[in-house]
Amino acid sequence: MWGRSFARSGALLCLVGCGGASVGGTVGRDAGHSGDATTSPLDGGRQASDANDSGGPGVDGGDATLTTGDAGHDASLSNDAGTSRDAEVDAHVDARDGGAVLDAAHAPADAGHAPMDAGHAPMDAGHDVGVDSGVDAGVDSGFDAGPPAIEYVGRIDYTDPGGPRFQWPGTQVIIRFTGTAVTINMTDYGNYFDIYVDGVLQPTALFGTSGVGTSAYSLASGLPNGTHEVIMDRRTEPVVSTTQILGVVFPGGGSLLPPRQRPKRRIEAIGDSISCGLGVLGVGPTCTATNANEDHTDSYEAVAARALGADLITTAWSGKGIYENYGNAVAATIPQLYPYTLPTEPSVATLWNFTKWNPDAVVIDLGTNDFWNGDPGIGYQNSYVALLETIRTNYPNALIVCENGPMLLTTDFNLAEGYITAAIAARAAAGDTRVTYLSFGMQGAGNGYACDYHPSAITHGIMAAALEALLTEKLGW
Repeated sequence: MWGRSFARSGALLCLVGCGGASVGGTVGRDAGHSGDATTSPLDGGRQASDANDSGGPGVDGGDATLTTGDAGHDASLSNDAGTSRDAEVDAHVDARDGGAVLDAAHAPADAGHAPMDAGHAPMDAGHDVGVDSGVDAGVDSGFDAGPPAIEYVGRIDYTDPGGPRFQWPGTQVIIRFTGTAVTINMTDYGNYFDIYVDGVLQPTALFGTSGVGTSAYSLASGLPNGTHEVIMDRRTEPVVSTTQILGVVFPGGGSLLPPRQRPKRRIEAIGDSISCGLGVLGVGPTCTATNANEDHTDSYEAVAARALGADLITTAWSGKGIYENYGNAVAATIPQLYPYTLPTEPSVATLWNFTKWNPDAVVIDLGTNDFWNGDPGIGYQNSYVALLETIRTNYPNALIVCENGPMLLTTDFNLAEGYITAAIAARAAAGDTRVTYLSFGMQGAGNGYACDYHPSAITHGIMAAALEALLTEKLGW
C-alpha cells in the first residue's frame, strides 16, 4: 500500500520484569526550555495495516540500577524533520508539479512555495543536521543540555506522583541513552505508538495492553553498544486511554543521556479526526476506522512539521467541532477541551500552562463535524471568533491559520468558507492582522480515501504541501 515495502503489525511487547539500569518515570525535560537547534531527520518507510498483533520480542535482564529525581519539566516537540515516507514524497512531488490537487477550483497554495526536498532525505539521526538546504534553523551555541532526562513532547501532566501522563495524539517520549537495549515501564490500554530507533521507523508498532497495571515494553534491543536515541510517538487520540510513563530500564546496563537541542520553529495544530490521522493507514473509503489504522504521524500537520523542521503539538479529537460535535452535541467541543492537558479529566489541576510553549503558528482545521447535518448557523462563526480570541490571548505573536476542508462537500464547504472568513474579518476589525485563511479544497476520489471517507495519505501530503507553502511565505521559513 502506497508503495511501502513492509507490513505494519501490532505490538512490540515485552511484558516482563526486565532488569538493568533503570530510570524513574518522573524524570522529564521540557523541549521548550532546552534551547534552539537543528533537527535530526527520521528515516524509514512504513506500511499500513489494521492488524492488532500483540507479539514481539522480549529483552534480556541486566544489572545496575540508576534512579533520578523529578527534573520538574514538561516537554514539547514533534517528529524530527525529514522522514523518508513514500506517500509523503509522492504527494509533495505531485503538488509541486501541479499534477495533484484536491479540487481544481480549490487548489492548494502556490506550488512555487514548494515543500522542502531535503527534509525528506534519509540522514544520520545520530548527528545534528540542518533542517533543509537553503534554510537555517539556527543553533544556540550557549545551549545547556542539563542533566540526563527522558524528554516528553506535547502536553504532559505531572499531577500524579507515579509518573507523567498524557492523552493528546502526537505526544512523544524521547530517550537518549548509552547501551544496547531499552525497555519502558508504562500503564496504557489500547494506544498505538510508532517507534523510531536512531531515526529509523520500526516496522512494528507498540500496542499498549497493560490496562490498569504496569507493563514493561521493549523499545529496542540488540543494538551496538554506544549512544542511541529512541522515540515513542503516540498515534492515537484521547478517547482511547491515558498513557503514564513509569520509568525506563537498560537491560544489560546503560545510562540515560541529556536531551538534544530542539528546533526554533514551532507549530500547534487544533482539529478533529482529520488532524488525528483517523483511518489513514487503511484503504478506504468503506473500511472502518480503528485505533490500529489511525496514525497522527501521517496527518497533514505532522508531515508539514517534519518537512519544515518544526516542533509540533496537536490537540485534536475525532467527532469534535468548534460549535457542536457530530450528532449536534454542544458539550465537550474542542474549545471546551482545548485548555486541558488531559481532556478526559478536565479540572483546574489539569489546565495546560500556555506560557510553557509558544508556537510560531497555530493551525485550525475544525468544521467537518459542525456541518454533519447541514448549516450550523451563526453559532459556528461566533464560536470561531471566540476560539481565535482565546488563541490570541494565549499567543500574542503567533500566526493563526484558519483552514477549510477537505471533507466538506460544495454547499457546506462554501458556507464554512463564509463563516471562517467572516471570523477572520472580525479579528482584523479588532486589530488582529495575523490571522489568515487556507483552503484545502475538497478531496477527490483520484487521490483515494482512508477509512470512513477520511483523507488518504496522499491527500494529507497535498494538504501538508499547502501548509508548508503558506508558513514559508508568511513566516519566512
